[in-house]
Amino acid sequence: MAAPKDNAEFFRVWAPFMRNYALKRGIFPDDVDDAVSEMMLRHLERDSINNFDSDRVNFYKGEPRPARWKTFLGRAIELDVRGIRDKNSRTAYRETPIGAFEGRGAASTVLDLEPDHAEAVNDEVDMDADQRYIREKLKQIPRRNSQDLCDLVAVHDAVQKQLREDGEYTIKLLAEHFGIAVSTMTTWMHYYKKNCAALEGRMAPPKRPRTLRKNKKTDEGKK
Repeated sequence: MAAPKDNAEFFRVWAPFMRNYALKRGIFPDDVDDAVSEMMLRHLERDSINNFDSDRVNFYKGEPRPARWKTFLGRAIELDVRGIRDKNSRTAYRETPIGAFEGRGAASTVLDLEPDHAEAVNDEVDMDADQRYIREKLKQIPRRNSQDLCDLVAVHDAVQKQLREDGEYTIKLLAEHFGIAVSTMTTWMHYYKKNCAALEGRMAPPKRPRTLRKNKKTDEGKK
């Protein structure tokens, strides 16, 4: 299916897709409408319709396959849903008494959402092609300076490996993999995500501000 012509079509056609996707990825039914509204707002801010490259062609077993809007959107909302789910989990943990989560499961609402085999194959082909495309583009990005040890392709491969095996990545494990400090890995990840966002036509994620620990002895000495 082609990209929507305007925002009205985007809301009308793709809001149900986002809703089903969110339910399938673990958003509770009570939270799904808010999640869809949040995702819609994000995609309006990103101008996703105009950032989709409909002329891009992927190749599978020597045959050309045009880029699909559904895969482009699905990859983006996968990240959105993951962030919303984590945010909701943190909020629920802080505000809800133990045992209050019983009965909120979403399993019964998503049994009919599994794609058929052909659709699953198409999605897998597109995702593989996207990964190859990103790797090739990351290879072309020069190091920031002669002392820069950040290999964007190696970082990409390590992150994708964790996502495939664990469903998420952790800075600590990545730092151990590369044999560097967590603070250095955090800087690498910001640079990596900044470049991936540029390749996908998204806004770069904001860099977390650094916080300095107060020196207790120094503070006491000033008193």
